[in-house]
Amino acid sequence: MFIARRLTVLSFVLSLGVAAVVSMGGCTRDNPAFNPEPILPDQCREGGEVSETFEDFERPDLLDILFVVDNAGDVLDQQSALARAMPDLLEPLAQEKIHTRVAVMTADATGAVALAPAGKQGASCERNQKNIADSNDQNWQTVAACNVMQGRTGDSYLRVFDVLERALLEQPEALVDFRREHARLLIVVVSNEDDCSAAESLGNVGSAAVRNHCLWNADKLRDVGAFTDALRASAKTPEGIALAVISGPPSTASYETGADVRPICTGALGSAYQANRLYQATQNFGASGQFFSACTNAFVQPMREIARNLALIDSVTFCPVKPLAHEPLYVQTMRDGVPLDLGIGEQGVIFLGRTADCENGALRVSSSALYNIDDVKTAYCVLP
Repeated sequence: MFIARRLTVLSFVLSLGVAAVVSMGGCTRDNPAFNPEPILPDQCREGGEVSETFEDFERPDLLDILFVVDNAGDVLDQQSALARAMPDLLEPLAQEKIHTRVAVMTADATGAVALAPAGKQGASCERNQKNIADSNDQNWQTVAACNVMQGRTGDSYLRVFDVLERALLEQPEALVDFRREHARLLIVVVSNEDDCSAAESLGNVGSAAVRNHCLWNADKLRDVGAFTDALRASAKTPEGIALAVISGPPSTASYETGADVRPICTGALGSAYQANRLYQATQNFGASGQFFSACTNAFVQPMREIARNLALIDSVTFCPVKPLAHEPLYVQTMRDGVPLDLGIGEQGVIFLGRTADCENGALRVSSSALYNIDDVKTAYCVLP
């Protein structure tokens, strides 16, 4: 779409982590995407127009799924159930032609930061040589199912937050063979106990069960909010990272030192213990977080809901660098070097105004308009 501009133009470059070019021009010419109500401020009508190009964002058609599985204690039935339910998560993605990669880490944080090895313990897994499943490969769902079978010999201290922080924030180069630059990230945690990532030493466990030791020292564990804030901030768009947890339901039960922690529920896959910290993490992710009880006889339904609500997204939100006075004058995508104009509406662009994620005003673009695109360009009037 061509936008006629006045000759009084001031251009400068914006640095965002996205490529952005800003120009001052007129916002008075006719435009099919322009809605004259509410009336724009005089400052905008006198020439406050900004052009911006987004290049660095997570694509809706690229998805990396990272499983973090509990590999200590009575977890083999859970791992088997997770493997059996893998098609319920992955098949919908294949049908939508989302290029998906799947890898696994364990909740054991005692070793170097690395993906778990290729799983060989499940049925038909003896010859599995891959620790990354790729939807471009014919047997990728089988590989993914094999790799969540990681045994039960890991460290008893379940340190999900430590594992994720080290791998995603502190040493991302350790996952360079798995993580793709413009792919969304879906984290799926499966355990029968809560996170025990400690901000300081918990002291000598003695003869106490590890789960007891963790809960008795809850005041020494890492702050959940600080961890989730840092993790979410690593994404370029609000939809760029999502978190799902299958574990023991949260509880208000408290335990004084010396009291044994009891199971919160028991199902066909064994007992689970309250996972308040993991539950809080999913809540901090808002619409991009989901929690499911591990006390069930199968993981089919949780995996289907994770696919529907977190893996398959219907839009991507862009956060401009200047305060928008109104809906954008235009939004264009570039596919194979050819500009494509997006209209205002559910199949194109919706202006959401100021949101918690986008303080200058959010532009929600339909995922279907963003498949296989190079970048997104927009022009809008700014508030004074």
